[in-house]
Amino acid sequence: MDASLKKNWYIQYYFHDPNFKKEFPRGKYCIVKGGVNQFKSITDRRDSIKVLLEEVIKQLTVEGYNPILKKAIAPACPVDDTDYLIHPLTPFSKALQTAFDQFKGDSKEDLKSSLKYLQLSIKDMKYDDCPVEKIKRRHLVRILENCEKIKKQVGGIWSNNQYNHYRTALLILYRIFVKYETVEANIVTDMEIKNHAAEPRRPLTVEQRELIAYRLEHNNPRFWIFINIFFHSGARLTEMARVQGKHVNVERQEVTYLVKKGKSWEWVTRPIADEAVPFWRIALEGCGPGQYVFAKGLMSGDVPINSDQYTRRWRVWIMKPVADEDTKFDPKCKKERIDFMKVKLYDLKHTRTTELGDKLDEQFKKIDEQLAKANGHTTDKMAKKIYDLRNKQRKDDKIKSAHVKFA
Repeated sequence: MDASLKKNWYIQYYFHDPNFKKEFPRGKYCIVKGGVNQFKSITDRRDSIKVLLEEVIKQLTVEGYNPILKKAIAPACPVDDTDYLIHPLTPFSKALQTAFDQFKGDSKEDLKSSLKYLQLSIKDMKYDDCPVEKIKRRHLVRILENCEKIKKQVGGIWSNNQYNHYRTALLILYRIFVKYETVEANIVTDMEIKNHAAEPRRPLTVEQRELIAYRLEHNNPRFWIFINIFFHSGARLTEMARVQGKHVNVERQEVTYLVKKGKSWEWVTRPIADEAVPFWRIALEGCGPGQYVFAKGLMSGDVPINSDQYTRRWRVWIMKPVADEDTKFDPKCKKERIDFMKVKLYDLKHTRTTELGDKLDEQFKKIDEQLAKANGHTTDKMAKKIYDLRNKQRKDDKIKSAHVKFA
């Protein structure tokens, strides 16, 4: 302990400045003593070194001191109010639009539709020029409640489900505000989610599917190919949009999809039904391994399209009413099209899943029960998940040949 007091104490460091890389390739060697050696006890020297170190760090990081130039210089990139992507004083309407432009999710088309009516409500409430940082939760509640009036003015419908849908849009946009420090907290989080009774889904009838087939096969064959593949795929639209040529093996009747659920992503292989094989063969014509199967125009291409484009096509070709003088469709289609105003694209998935379940339920149940019994288990859970290594493959093979037809 006494010996250390006989030596000089100091702080040493290397300072790197790109402007002086030639003169100091390894950085300028710096020593700072600061009068610490005048203290004659270990405790005093340690305390003084600690104070000196804090001062050196402050000079270098806060004050911008450059020991090569021996003076403080202004930071190259000063941090001030100008570095906001969305400034807290930005008018509310403009801030929402900027946040929307930053959104990169799969549901951008839905978000765009919601934002349209939110902006109309905001303007009607005269909140459009209010700085975003001044908007409180009570203002957002009023904006959502006012959307009912806005929707009815344009002949739209309003429900608790619609309210929740627009609330979700605000929640997404405020997450972007929080990310860029436009606001301190997401004030939408604690806003009420209203109760609503979901309408029961009904499988499409054979007659409805025959009519869809009639329309698309004669008027939009490429969409007809996509619809058949989607119907038999068991996939989400977002998963379909990401399928590339290399993900499809027609010979083995398998497709590998990238499934995104929250922050969890995984590759999942699903079977291709016998009925879908010829449609996959057509879709893959001219498609390279790295190309997306259903890109622009539902043709193969290098750039994926937003999955909302599939829904938009469905609305145009199936849901949208047709005038009597419209000659795009045959008379049969004109007459029956109004019946499809409430038929959604995902109803195809529910229809196929229901009919497939009806066909395979008893087969799967018998197989699992027999395997469980053979292994001495009281339930089939262990047999399915642990011991039966080909459980999924066996069921996939049955799905391929289940023969659930679109029409």
